[in-house]
Amino acid sequence: MAKNESLASTLIECFTSVNEVDTNYEPANMVDAIAMGFRAVSRAIHRLGIADADTPMGAIEAHALALKEAGASIERGLLDIADALRELAGKETP
Repeated sequence: MAKNESLASTLIECFTSVNEVDTNYEPANMVDAIAMGFRAVSRAIHRLGIADADTPMGAIEAHALALKEAGASIERGLLDIADALRELAGKETP
């Protein structure tokens, strides 16, 4: 029995960290560490999709808006090029 208790004590010691604490400010164990990691990942995912990033909107929405604005700028540029080519060809802009 002493051997089992010694093994159990050793395992508890290996899987407990005094460098990390759980929500009760006790030394954290592996379950606490895994749970903390999942909460951090959950927060990061949450911030990607909704208005919880460093912008008034989420990162995905901000990226979509930037792409939309870039597309509009490209369109304006292409229309200007088309107008210039028509002008060089002596045709009027439609």
